[in-house]
Amino acid sequence: MKFSITYLSIALVGILALTWWFTEQGDSDSESAERLSNEARSAQRLHGTERSERDRRSTSSSNGSDKSAVGKLAQWLRDNEGDPRAYAQALLAVYMIKGDSDMLRKAIAADPNNPQLLLHGSCQSDFSDAERLELSKRLLTKDPNNTMAAYLYAHELARSGDMQGSIDMMRNSQQLSDFKLYREQTVEALENAYKAAGCSPLIAKILGVQDLTTRPVLSLQHLFTKHYAPHLETLPPEDALELRSLSASVEHNMRHVNKSPLVIDELMGIAIASNSLKGLDDNTPSHFQGMTVAEAKAVLLRDKKEIAKISQLAIKIFPEPLPELLEAPSPEALTRWEAQLDSELIKQFIDYTMQNGEVKALLWYAEQTGLTIEPPEDAAQ
Repeated sequence: MKFSITYLSIALVGILALTWWFTEQGDSDSESAERLSNEARSAQRLHGTERSERDRRSTSSSNGSDKSAVGKLAQWLRDNEGDPRAYAQALLAVYMIKGDSDMLRKAIAADPNNPQLLLHGSCQSDFSDAERLELSKRLLTKDPNNTMAAYLYAHELARSGDMQGSIDMMRNSQQLSDFKLYREQTVEALENAYKAAGCSPLIAKILGVQDLTTRPVLSLQHLFTKHYAPHLETLPPEDALELRSLSASVEHNMRHVNKSPLVIDELMGIAIASNSLKGLDDNTPSHFQGMTVAEAKAVLLRDKKEIAKISQLAIKIFPEPLPELLEAPSPEALTRWEAQLDSELIKQFIDYTMQNGEVKALLWYAEQTGLTIEPPEDAAQ
């Protein structure tokens, strides 16, 4: 679910779409990745169709029967206005559901020192370059031990043209020990929003993970593929090696220091690490300890294929797509959809994902249900 949590893998045409993209296409620019991930999320949530946020807002505003859910959300926002922290969380949730970046600006204004909100603002494409640079710098100030905060600031420095400052920031990030995307807080805010809109606790929980954003990890991938990669062939060998080594450390942080990585985190980490091996002779030692370039490529390819295999389980979790809330499915339709699920198992799956990561959760789900997974293809094939 969230894959598409992108994003968690619960419904997951979304995961499969992104898994395919990274498996078959390898490294491409992150704007295409973001487009595909957004389409995958829309496909997952909107009855298998691909529609933009603008289309969704247009449909929801023209559909008279959806005003109940929208009106409940508006009332929920008003109910939280007296508490700046709660109001900011409510605004964040509505921003993520409706795609209205002004809601995010209001959330940051209401709770300006909250790292969770600053992270979302640091990679909001509708914000100006100056806004993102200021917010990413503030994020690192408020959460100075978070490598993801350092990565986002490095990305914005590179976007602004300060390549040396960006590389220095990435170098300094290796001294940090945390990797946080504040997903638990965001899921809680989204669950509360969907409950306020009239969803059952289970459907709110499912939608809460499906609406998680992938923009932070896409920004990180963009940093390496767009800003750093062009310099690998022109930098002095020792400087180029440092950039390649930084790629390896990012892959490690996204997949292992990250306490509950999603499929998108793992694939992005692999894509960044794989990109750092381009242009190197296969028989030379790599910046991955104890491996030649060929051996490192083989390990990364094996991991990517294994994740692709496991991710196919996601499509078996739900019998059919969840009706779209803002298109006003009837209460009976939602009740029928929910009745097909093993609600306790789904809740445990989501909780397991948030605690241990998406791949481990899918393996756990397979163990609980007796589903089988084909072994990954050998990386050498």
